[in-house]
Amino acid sequence: MAGNNYPWRDVFAVEDWQEILRRTDRRAIGPGDSHHHLDHITSALEEYHAVPKDFSERFPHRVRDLRFIAGFCERFLKALGPEVQPKVGHKQMAGVVDPWVESLWRRAGKKAEYLETIRHWAATAKEHHKDPVALLDDLNRRFESNVRGAHRELLSTTPYARMEKIDPYHRNIVFFPSDDGEGVDPWKNNPMAQAFDLWLRTHANPAPGRNANASFFEWLEYHPMCTSTPGVSAGYRAEYKKEIHKVDYQPAITGVRRTDGGLRHFTDSGDELLQTSRFPRSGKGPPNACAFVWDQGGNLWVHEHGGAFRHTSFRAGSKVRCAGMIVVFGGLVTHASDESGHYATPWQNLGFFLQWLDAKGCLAATGSAEVHGHGKMPFAHVTDQLPAGANPFP
Repeated sequence: MAGNNYPWRDVFAVEDWQEILRRTDRRAIGPGDSHHHLDHITSALEEYHAVPKDFSERFPHRVRDLRFIAGFCERFLKALGPEVQPKVGHKQMAGVVDPWVESLWRRAGKKAEYLETIRHWAATAKEHHKDPVALLDDLNRRFESNVRGAHRELLSTTPYARMEKIDPYHRNIVFFPSDDGEGVDPWKNNPMAQAFDLWLRTHANPAPGRNANASFFEWLEYHPMCTSTPGVSAGYRAEYKKEIHKVDYQPAITGVRRTDGGLRHFTDSGDELLQTSRFPRSGKGPPNACAFVWDQGGNLWVHEHGGAFRHTSFRAGSKVRCAGMIVVFGGLVTHASDESGHYATPWQNLGFFLQWLDAKGCLAATGSAEVHGHGKMPFAHVTDQLPAGANPFP
């Protein structure tokens, strides 16, 4: 479906649809009277919303009803023919209803695909990914073992990145342990983390008629991020559009070769010495920095950090040797850091990475590493702190 943004957003609530109809022009168009089609849309919406939303077993019923809604919308638009007035800028609660019907048509199609994906996830996911008590226990154990500075040869994702990976749509979510151990503390009011915390804290006392065994993604079906409509619903928050997006787990990324005297990569012009300044400005690190991971197989990958791209995007959230930010000029590394919230890289792993680069002469003569809790230091100062022969990745 083109424009597949926010596929989790449901079709209009019945009361929102009624408000749209009340405040827009419902034109009569002769033999193909659009009023007739609008009445069918209203009835189809009422039937659709009568089906419980948080039972994945009922998703096929909802998908069928969404197909009906989309069909009635399409008939309305065809009846208007060339007289259809398209959306111009933001849809307004004035003028003709046409852009709203077109929006409903698109949302019905996207929501149907979304429900099929979540239904498949619910049928195949590990049981502890669906149970709130078991999931929270697993995340808390990860918090305890994934503390920055606790060296591990291969790095697993941090707990919130783990939750992002579990999500079949990989929506960005950032949280930390809550002091009471009953939920999580959302970072900077992250909407997905706020919803996750609410699910963890209220699952034992569901509202009447709700699924007491709903997984997080089934439970979300009643959350305003899914049910509300911008500019119409009273419960809508701008953050649901601005701050919830999908993290890319299948991007095109740049592989880098470690050669004697410098890092090289392939561009449209051929095999060249790496210059990270060619990447768009990243959201982390100093100017000219980009993200990197050093993966399990000893491969080095680089990409700008930002938008839908995170460190987990490189290898789809699998374990890596090291992750952070890097600056490279003429193939030589002038700056490297352990900055990766998705892997919380320990300083030892960064040191091993620098040793690996130095063995091929890929470090600049004057350069620095930036280590969490230690600030900037010369490359040698980082690697000198490592026991001789301790690098497990020669």
